[in-house]
Amino acid sequence: MIGEKEPGGISAAGLEVSGLTKHYGAHAAIQQIGFRLERGALLTLLGPSGCGKTTLLRAIGGFVAADAGRILVEGQDIGALPPERRPTATVFQGYALFPHMSVAANVAYGLKMQRIPRAEIAGRVRDALAAVQLSAMAERMPSQLSGGQQQRVALARCLVVRPRILLLDEPFSALDRNLREEMQVELRKLQQRLGITTVVVTHDQQEAFILSDWVAVMNAGRLHQFDRPAGVYDAPATRFVASFTGMTNLLEGQAEGQEFVVPGIGRFPLPAAAPPGSLLGLRPGALRLVEPGDPAACAVGEVGFVAMTGAEALCEIACPGGALQVAVPRRPGAPVTGARVGVALAEPSQAVVLAA
Repeated sequence: MIGEKEPGGISAAGLEVSGLTKHYGAHAAIQQIGFRLERGALLTLLGPSGCGKTTLLRAIGGFVAADAGRILVEGQDIGALPPERRPTATVFQGYALFPHMSVAANVAYGLKMQRIPRAEIAGRVRDALAAVQLSAMAERMPSQLSGGQQQRVALARCLVVRPRILLLDEPFSALDRNLREEMQVELRKLQQRLGITTVVVTHDQQEAFILSDWVAVMNAGRLHQFDRPAGVYDAPATRFVASFTGMTNLLEGQAEGQEFVVPGIGRFPLPAAAPPGSLLGLRPGALRLVEPGDPAACAVGEVGFVAMTGAEALCEIACPGGALQVAVPRRPGAPVTGARVGVALAEPSQAVVLAA
């Protein structure tokens, strides 16, 4: 839980969720979800398909009726309000633009439904389009726009109603990788400039780390960790969080003094005491390759597979008791399949002790 009380007892939280639960028959889509998000922060709900993150987002927006729990926006309980009366606005995956309306008309639609005076609508639409850098395209039709431009129209349509909470459900899923990465940065800059409390659903850990002030990692309807991006990456709270965020080396063994012994693989220095039954988590980038006889080697094995991942190569090192994945810089003389190598920790503090 984060956020404090302001003077006078008014909640400083932009969004507070407590005990939120939703069942579909015997299936619990979300179970006892709770967190507190300060005003103006951006939270990503991160997890695999079917983990409950979209159900949680839709419950906040009022499109799903929760079975139990509370949803407060700036101290106001909105749980009983229908979607149109909640101080929220949602950008859905498909953008849901009206194909027969111009960009300006799409953005103005929500204000017309609220019976806002025409003169005020024109000014607010103009400001919203300027915020997403689409002023020159006000009269274009959706079919004349790129995917990234359509995404920005959908965002402008939400911004124009001046929500206190902005909800985005996989907003970049329909975009190609280059445009998706560009739009992630643009959204983050816009959100920071406007200061709107925002919740984004994604299954992409890199996207979550780029966008977020806070990350909520979910699986099977439960919240596994609510933390800063660095906390999720550096100190995953559960085995699931570690695995989902790319900690591919999860080693079973036992602590012996200041070392963690993994049968058939090797001995690794511990950054802290490890209770019985622990796992040792090592990201590929926390390891480096050395000569088999190097005193720093924690394990020795054979290069079984090498894959290029861009600036790095991912090497799978086969040891008698299992395999280790090691990320190394791509350069001349990089290891080749069949080579015998040692594996050392690049930095002992990057080893993470996890509950089994």
